[in-house]
Amino acid sequence: MPKYLELRTELKLRDALVQYWAACEASLGINLILHAAAIESIKSAWFKSSRSKSRGSYMEDSAFQNLFAGLLREANCRLSNVENGDRILSRMKSANRMGGNEEVEQFFTEIGLELGSSEKEARRARNSPAHGGAIRSDEDMLKWTRYQAACKVLFQRTLLQLLGYQGNYVDKTTSGLPLRPISEPAGGK
Repeated sequence: MPKYLELRTELKLRDALVQYWAACEASLGINLILHAAAIESIKSAWFKSSRSKSRGSYMEDSAFQNLFAGLLREANCRLSNVENGDRILSRMKSANRMGGNEEVEQFFTEIGLELGSSEKEARRARNSPAHGGAIRSDEDMLKWTRYQAACKVLFQRTLLQLLGYQGNYVDKTTSGLPLRPISEPAGGK
C-alpha cells in the first residue's frame, strides 16, 4: 500500500484502475479498448515523470532541433508549395518522438516487464474493436475472450511490477491457472 500511495498521483494509478474496472464490466470488444487505455494512461504519466529514461523520445527535442535545424529549414522551403507539405513538415519536426505503439513497448522495457505472445497479441487485438471490428462468429468470440483474459493479466502484471511486487501472479491465460513469477510473461516462456 505505501508504494501505491507513493505512485498514485504521479502515475495516475487511480485513473488507470477506474478504466480497468470499467473494462471488467464492459462488453467483449469494448473491454479490450478500455484495458489498453488503462495501460496507456499509466504509460503517458510514466513518460511525463522523472522515472522515465526516454520520456517517449529517441532524442531530446533541443538536441534534435540543433542537429536538424538546417535540414528542417530546407524541407520547409521545398515543401512550401507541395500539397500537404505542412503536414509532412510537421511529422519531420517530430521525428524524434516515438509513435504510440513504440511508446508502449518502450514503457514495458523501462519498467522491466517482458510480455508474452498472448499479451502482445491481445494488445494488437484492441485495434479491431477500436476501428469498427465486430464479433462475427463463435471463433471470434473465443479469440476475444482469450484476449480479454490476456489484457486483464497484462494490466495486473503492469501494476504489480510498478509496485515492486516480487511474488507470483495467477496466469489466467493458461489452462489450470498456474502461478507464475511476476517476471514471467502470461503463457510462460
